[in-house]
Amino acid sequence: MKRLSVLAIAIWGIACSGDPLGPGHDEFIRARTQWISAGLRDYDFSYTMTNAECAEYFQWEIEVRGGTATKITETRTPCFGNTTPTVTSQSDPTRTMEWLFDRAMGEMRRGSRVTVTYDQVFGFPRTMFVDQNPVTADDEFIVEATLTKTGK
Repeated sequence: MKRLSVLAIAIWGIACSGDPLGPGHDEFIRARTQWISAGLRDYDFSYTMTNAECAEYFQWEIEVRGGTATKITETRTPCFGNTTPTVTSQSDPTRTMEWLFDRAMGEMRRGSRVTVTYDQVFGFPRTMFVDQNPVTADDEFIVEATLTKTGK
């Protein structure tokens, strides 16, 4: 209940800020509310990020327990030249599904063109296409997320 109250205050703050977040803003709020209402605190997910020029392909495998990222494995694979993947472990307790929502909102606030497809069951951002500057080539990137394991 406390999380829903915090969400309501956050949504009110965004709505009253006057930010021109575009036509996808209502869908974003609905999806984020759906994700929070699902109440998942323990889950595993992965996401990938590829930029338009494909200099590197990134994949993260993340375990979230109690709403905090407890294990993160990052794999970076160059698209050209030496394509040997580099695997590292990271520590960032905020790298949860909420982080993907925050990333989408941050890009919207910066004026990037953001197109998001949300998961039908849980509401998380399943795919996100971001064009940070429509008049510049090769600044676009795509994020794709998959929920791999859930628990309450």
